[in-house]
Amino acid sequence: MGIICWLYHSALLSCTISLIVEVLCISIIFLTHKHITIYLAPFVITSNGWFGAWAGLLATIKWSIGLKSSFYDDKPEGLKQIYNIALCSIVLMFASIPPLTQGWEHSGGAGFAIAGAAITVITCAYFVTMYSDISRNVMKITVVLLFVLWTCVAGVCTFHGPFLVTNNGFFAAWLGCLCALNFMVIEMKDASPENYD
Repeated sequence: MGIICWLYHSALLSCTISLIVEVLCISIIFLTHKHITIYLAPFVITSNGWFGAWAGLLATIKWSIGLKSSFYDDKPEGLKQIYNIALCSIVLMFASIPPLTQGWEHSGGAGFAIAGAAITVITCAYFVTMYSDISRNVMKITVVLLFVLWTCVAGVCTFHGPFLVTNNGFFAAWLGCLCALNFMVIEMKDASPENYD
């Protein structure tokens, strides 16, 4: 009887912890990060609060869904980079809204950032659904174009504006550029003649 009680309490505790984590994750995503903490105020540029807000979000998501799942770990390296680029695109889109709506001084690049991020999200959605069916020649051309797009977006948005200081858009643009570079290197290596037998 003691073992049954222990199992019942253990299962109840596990369910309770899971419920608390889910509520915490949802509250951080919708209440803290939906344009309140890191897009409007008070943490719009890098500071301890900015890093803490992002770390809290990422830790809660990892705890909630776990990154050791088949969603990410069992995928090819190229597909992982597609997920990373898509995440950077989404962050860049949301970061580009305030410069346009609030009329920042150097907001000209925000529209370009939104357009580039939207094109990337559409491309990534296509890649995720058709990754194994896409011909390697088409993939090589597409990843080169994706890298050129992200290099232009990062250059325009961080040298001309609106992301002249380190903030969400600045990091999303440069991380997206680095992920596109990594994706291009992975796909070029996979498509090289020595990998074909």
